[in-house]
Amino acid sequence: MADHAEVVRLAKSGMKPMVIAHRLEVHPNTVYNILRGARRKGDVIPLFSTSRSNPAPQPSGSSRQQISLPAPLLNLLQREAERRNMTTTEVAQRLLEDALLGSAVSHD
Repeated sequence: MADHAEVVRLAKSGMKPMVIAHRLEVHPNTVYNILRGARRKGDVIPLFSTSRSNPAPQPSGSSRQQISLPAPLLNLLQREAERRNMTTTEVAQRLLEDALLGSAVSHD
């Protein structure tokens, strides 16, 4: 069960509902329902676009692919992402870049 206060806190910080759902390992509808209820109670939570018609632009020549990870490794990545205030994907990408490319990658 998702912690309502944590969902609301993350949304107020600007984190998108899909990222919240992924981070807390709950269905996105659970996050949206919690946020809808919190708004009805008077919480001021930003509205998030649900449109996928204009996906975020990717750098030229890049492509996104998914990989499967064993649950223990995913849990470690999620904890590290929370510690760094990043998404799990961002942490995984950074760790892979550092491991495979070393100092050739800049993390500005």
